[in-house]
Amino acid sequence: MKEADLKLVNMTFPDIIAALGTGPRLKPLRNHIVAGLEAGLSPEAIREILVQCALYAGFSAAEETLALAAEIFADRGIPFPPDPPEDASLEELTRRGAELMRTLHGARATQGYA
Repeated sequence: MKEADLKLVNMTFPDIIAALGTGPRLKPLRNHIVAGLEAGLSPEAIREILVQCALYAGFSAAEETLALAAEIFADRGIPFPPDPPEDASLEELTRRGAELMRTLHGARATQGYA
């Protein structure tokens, strides 16, 4: 498997597990968050994946999965990524989102892939 494909797999599994719910799925999610970090995903990308899952899994599930990510980051000495500033303009948030999409998805970010 190519490194880019492995990175995509490690990006995809946390959102699937988080979207399915929490509880017994937290242990597999832990494993996938760790694998994502080891494959080169940034803490910011992992945080954003879990935040996006809140739209599908509900905010209580997002709270549990974000708390798990924070625990994993702390165990590795990684600071938890901060929330975007609340005073950021829509244009700034759009710019950041597009930049993250390019980082995560490369050329597919502008081809209707994600």
